[in-house]
Amino acid sequence: MTLNQQQQAFVEHDPALSARVLAGPGTGKSYTAVQFLERLAVANPGLRVRMLTFTRAATAEFAIKMNDAVLSGEVI
Repeated sequence: MTLNQQQQAFVEHDPALSARVLAGPGTGKSYTAVQFLERLAVANPGLRVRMLTFTRAATAEFAIKMNDAVLSGEVI
């Protein structure tokens, strides 16, 4: 999947600054978040992060996407 201009801007934003993604269902929010976390993990081995989701189903889906990514570490 290729990132669009807005997704790419999010992936490349300065992680020291706050950011948010506002989009509807099926627009690639989780995919974009995984791409951002992959970029951070490559630059910072051993990095630990937390993601907030609103439902257990969303958490489970995001964990699957993270495990499928390069970040295949401990996902809870």
